[in-house]
Amino acid sequence: MDEPALPSPESEDGDTASLAPQVAAALASMDAAVSVLADLDLSVLDGRQAAVVTRRLAEVTSRAAVAKVRLLPVIDDDGVWTLSGARSFPVWLAHDHRLSVATARAQVRLGRTLRDHHRSLRLLPWRVR
Repeated sequence: MDEPALPSPESEDGDTASLAPQVAAALASMDAAVSVLADLDLSVLDGRQAAVVTRRLAEVTSRAAVAKVRLLPVIDDDGVWTLSGARSFPVWLAHDHRLSVATARAQVRLGRTLRDHHRSLRLLPWRVR
């Protein structure tokens, strides 16, 4: 059975006006920083400097990926994805984020694991922060 046609990710509302100001500002700062680095004149860096930049980019993108997967259970639990007609949250995520379904499933599992781990830590008699 074929998946129903889902709306194009470009047609989704990417407006940050409804976000908390600090979240909208953080996203704008990330976008601006990535734009600067993507448009960087590569002649201004030697090999060692480029290695520093790529290492920092790897660190930042890893942390951004963790932030993303931590948000996935919020979207899933809210159910807003069901409005698209997707048959499952991983299928919606794959379409919306341009991932394979296998990668989307892995990210959803990781997001749920992080959520559940955080919840279990809060139940301990001594508080982990």
